[in-house]
Amino acid sequence: MQTAAARLFASLAVGVTVAGAGGFGWTAAAGLERRAAERVAAMARAAGADWLVMEVDGLRVTIAGVAPDEAGAEAARAAAAAAGRFARVVDLVAVAEPAPPPPDVALTLVIGEGGATLSGVAPTANTRLRLAEALPGVVADTAEDARADGASPPGWRMIEAAAVRAAEALAEGSVTLGAQSFSVAGRPRSAADRAEIEALAAGLAAEGATVSLDLADAAPGDAAPGRTAPPPVAASRAYRTTGAQDADAPGQRPPRDGALFAPTGPETAGPWLRARADADLVVLTGAAPDAATRDAVIAYAGARFGADRVHHGLTVSAAAGREGWRAAALAALNALAALDEGEAAAKMGVATLSGVTTKPDAARAAHRALADAETSGWRTASRVTVDLPARAARARLPLDLCAERLSAITAASPILFAPASAEIDGDSEPALDALAEVLGRCDGGEIVVEGHTDSQGSAGYNLALSQRRAEAVRTALATRGAPKAALTARGYGQERPIADNATEEGRAQNRRIAFAATPPEAVAKGDAAAGDEAP
Repeated sequence: MQTAAARLFASLAVGVTVAGAGGFGWTAAAGLERRAAERVAAMARAAGADWLVMEVDGLRVTIAGVAPDEAGAEAARAAAAAAGRFARVVDLVAVAEPAPPPPDVALTLVIGEGGATLSGVAPTANTRLRLAEALPGVVADTAEDARADGASPPGWRMIEAAAVRAAEALAEGSVTLGAQSFSVAGRPRSAADRAEIEALAAGLAAEGATVSLDLADAAPGDAAPGRTAPPPVAASRAYRTTGAQDADAPGQRPPRDGALFAPTGPETAGPWLRARADADLVVLTGAAPDAATRDAVIAYAGARFGADRVHHGLTVSAAAGREGWRAAALAALNALAALDEGEAAAKMGVATLSGVTTKPDAARAAHRALADAETSGWRTASRVTVDLPARAARARLPLDLCAERLSAITAASPILFAPASAEIDGDSEPALDALAEVLGRCDGGEIVVEGHTDSQGSAGYNLALSQRRAEAVRTALATRGAPKAALTARGYGQERPIADNATEEGRAQNRRIAFAATPPEAVAKGDAAAGDEAP
């Protein structure tokens, strides 16, 4: 007979039901059953069996649930057998079917006169979004997503960035990228674009990727200066933002292609340099006057941009060049390093720069850096766009406003976890990305990542679960670039409900991740107090 002592026991993780004994002595019997159940629950949690559900009735224990694998099921059975002197263990544990492995990642961009098409399997939906933004000429996207957890294969972003560059450089053809592979086939727009694709491939091969190139010769006239209609996939990197202002001519946006900024090619007499940079890669193509100068330019680029970002296809020119080329090339690279992304060139006595920045001071610094080429008798020309919308989006946020925006994000898109676990659900990846972006703009102080639960289960377990979940969110944000030192994880368990725990709707609202701000002076005061308490 079920008595008052019979009720759901323990935590959200390990469910335990204790059935009381009827008649005289039920209180003592229920107490023994409860202690036995506590031992089983503790040993199950220690074995990692958070999924286990148990019912204790006298000297019989029933265990159930779905184990992630056979080893987990055996661990739970061993915990039940070792935790109490049960006359009978009823085993209803099932083992989950193994999840099918994700499909192999492989994307193909096909470039033609009508634009580009994307097909294959992408690591994540974000991959396809990035490619659509970087290549506005993509007119059809039939790709699928391999994973829901937002994880990309190691080195994928570098290969992805190289694929974008290669797609821009092709007049027609295809670019195929895999987890550790890169393949380009087709006709480049110019000899300079061919050299850039070869430089990208060489850089990826040096990083261990499998590379394949099948490039036809560029058609005569592809590199003619001043072309007015670049292929649909071109003109997509340096000037893709809207509402930007040009630092030299407010309200105007500089063209990517034109007589002054046309791609340089080996057909140019004498040494030449073209450098293209964005957040992922810096690609150098051209021909230096001698091997020593070539090595000096490559070394300088590595120092200014980071050697891991720089890929080059620089050769040595057999033709005599204009005096001062080395100084002009270094000035162009120095100017390019001040921008978020852009292109610089040094050829035939002219050093040029075009690009985008969110900082007016950086635009002025780039102009000054390029002017150093004039001391060697070279002419200079620069067009730099200050992207005002992007600047506003990156502005620092007061700490209280930062915490409000973080909480608003989690209110609209709650951070989800696996049941009774601190494992973050893959559907929360976009919310985590948005949170990390805001955290990068928080101005000083400390942000507390708060974990909260409903009132089901024991207070002690809920407190520990909320702490683990808060720490998991802190770690996930730090891996996305959020300043980990400015984040503190704190679990409150069921202590701070915001809704009625008597209803399912209220309990769902109480299971949450929230954010609170601690001003810099409070952080400093707390650190000082901690120092005073130290022995």
